[in-house]
Amino acid sequence: MEEALLAVETAKTAHNAARDRLAAGLSGDVAAADRAEVRSEEHRIREKAQLLWELAGKPQGSAEADWLGAERLVRSASASAAS
Repeated sequence: MEEALLAVETAKTAHNAARDRLAAGLSGDVAAADRAEVRSEEHRIREKAQLLWELAGKPQGSAEADWLGAERLVRSASASAAS
């Protein structure tokens, strides 16, 4: 399951990065694109943590583990998309 989530997140990350680079290039506002990327990463982590929690059956007390797992997933996907 985690491999499938990583593959999907890697593809989404690569797509979003390409879209954001294009938008920054067209607008000339690279700093805004960088700020949006930071907010976007936190949003993706939050979404993945929610998904991991739901897939695990919504257990009580797993918020920190779900968040850390989501961080690893999103950052691994970002690293894979950048290579």
